Amino acid sequence: MKAIVGAWKTLTDSFGIVGRYRSYSVYPLFSFMIMLLITFTGIIPLFEGVLASDQNGLLSRVLFFLVVYLAYGMLYFVTAFCNVGLVTGIAARLDGEEPGLAMGIVRASQRIGLIGVCTLISATLGLLSVLARVLINPLAGLVIAPLIGKRLWEHWRHLSYRIPLLMAKPVIALDQPAPEHVFNRGGRLAKETWGERVKPAHSIGVLALLVLLPIIGLFAMPTLKQGIAEHNTDLIRLGLSVMLIAISSYTQLSALVNAIFALAAYRYATARKSDLFPGNPSYAEHAFVKPKKATESTDALTATSQ
Repeated sequence: MKAIVGAWKTLTDSFGIVGRYRSYSVYPLFSFMIMLLITFTGIIPLFEGVLASDQNGLLSRVLFFLVVYLAYGMLYFVTAFCNVGLVTGIAARLDGEEPGLAMGIVRASQRIGLIGVCTLISATLGLLSVLARVLINPLAGLVIAPLIGKRLWEHWRHLSYRIPLLMAKPVIALDQPAPEHVFNRGGRLAKETWGERVKPAHSIGVLALLVLLPIIGLFAMPTLKQGIAEHNTDLIRLGLSVMLIAISSYTQLSALVNAIFALAAYRYATARKSDLFPGNPSYAEHAFVKPKKATESTDALTATSQ
């Protein structure tokens, strides 16, 4: 229950920030409208064509995964591009400037190569999750594979891969000049400020379990499977539409909250400013926390050394 309350508070507080800088809310709205347009005019017809074909054929399976990869890529690219513009505008306002909406678009356009790199990484992780779900089982794709990947990355880099991905938007938008290695820069900022073996203190991921998964698991997937079995185009289109809109909506919402939260963390890490969430500096000052096991290990070492 505590996790649900925390996720809801993070969501509402982030919306409060967007509401305060109302003129920049056009960025997430623009992003969502573009995604709906792409979904209905391009992605759904592609999925319909692939799913209506012989699913046992190797070519059909390869095409399916390529379409999934394309869908993830388009979703992440549009979201990242608009969030870089959003972060640019809000940060400028916090520093006393009065930039127009065009400033965010210009900055995002200037950093389009870095946004492309982030899109490639994010889309690849998304595709690997789908591969694990389809080729192994849903539990592997949703829980086991991401957990194994996270542990391997932490063992190698001493940091969760979520942190460089999270910090990428403000790093791309605000670092002057643009960094050559976005993820190294984001990870270094987190390590230097909060230490190693840390994780984000705020997330709305639990809302996906409560809202997104039931919509997909109880309605979209059964409808889609029935449509494929019966070769019913209307059912395939309905199942795809519900599933893709649900995924796109959650991804857009999660990316927006992460961009706001990451901006607070970036300003604290680079300038020790806790001004994004007035009256609640914890979002910036305690943006990342040590996992419980890491904390216990540190306490044990301290006690032993004494």
